[in-house]
Amino acid sequence: MDSKVTQLQKAEMEAILGPDSEPFETFISDHIDSSEEKDSEAKSIFNMMKQKDPESLALKLVDYLGPPHDFYTRQECALLLKKLLKDDDLWTWHKLSVSTQSSIKCMILDCMNQEESEFIIGELRYTVYTLAASSLPDNNWPELLPFFYRCVTNSSSNNFFKKSVS
Repeated sequence: MDSKVTQLQKAEMEAILGPDSEPFETFISDHIDSSEEKDSEAKSIFNMMKQKDPESLALKLVDYLGPPHDFYTRQECALLLKKLLKDDDLWTWHKLSVSTQSSIKCMILDCMNQEESEFIIGELRYTVYTLAASSLPDNNWPELLPFFYRCVTNSSSNNFFKKSVS
């Protein structure tokens, strides 16, 4: 029975991370849904994707942070991205290829420039802080300091620092 469940979960994971957007959107909806059954299954699939294909999962989550997607989808993707990348000692982050890390960092900053929701900005801010702690000492995120400078000097793009200090 376990092998059937594993095969079913593997097929579901491949569909979620595949080119068709509907399975991923359903996965996100299941995370948003408050029913315990759907929530438990979504967490199980998330953990499996985190272990088996963190690159595709991270890129898919970041891709859905953009403006064409509705608020709840962007919000859930920001939460899941933070959850994916904040694990102990950034274990998942360090498993990602340098190319994927670079794409994620650029896409997060782009989303920060476009996002209007303070909640989503707060989730992305936390992710940026977490990644910056490991990237800045080795200058592995050269776009970050210019981004911070623009946030500080341009009043229309200072969302990054809003409510960052309590």
